[in-house]
Amino acid sequence: MDNGRDERVVAGGGKNDYSVAIMDIEETILHALSDCPVAKALWMQVLPVACRGWCNFWATTCHCLWTWKNKEFHEEAFVRPTRPILHIQKFITEYAQAMKTTVSMDVRGKTVDLIGWLPPKENYVKLNTDGAISNTCMAGCGGVVRGSEGEWMGGYAKCVGSSSVIVAEACEVLEGL
Repeated sequence: MDNGRDERVVAGGGKNDYSVAIMDIEETILHALSDCPVAKALWMQVLPVACRGWCNFWATTCHCLWTWKNKEFHEEAFVRPTRPILHIQKFITEYAQAMKTTVSMDVRGKTVDLIGWLPPKENYVKLNTDGAISNTCMAGCGGVVRGSEGEWMGGYAKCVGSSSVIVAEACEVLEGL
């Protein structure tokens, strides 16, 4: 192909299934997360930072570097954050806050089923909905529509108001359709 980026990519043929050749540089996972000049510059900025929370910082930084590299490659308009350290630290803070609000439950003697999203057949969309009601009888609903490749096609969230569970569940489907 002769449209820009497609010419410079050769998948496979490397040391593992995750290597890609880009402009005569073998793009391995190690290169993407550590050795590439952009990743190396980012790591060098944080070396003086105390090791408190290092594991979370390292994992989040790897996730961000990998995501940014993929977006640069697949999305022409993508631009990396101008202050990546602040972006990563914000991500970690938000994660820590979310973990504080999670509720753990005792699952001894119970069967635990992993729940996951399954895509619809090709050329179909899937609507996933949920409705809820509080102990004050305030209800809400929301939903997400995704295509067969998992792509976001739309979504909604709505306050139903003072209502019942049945009305909240009915509203979620009505709004989704």
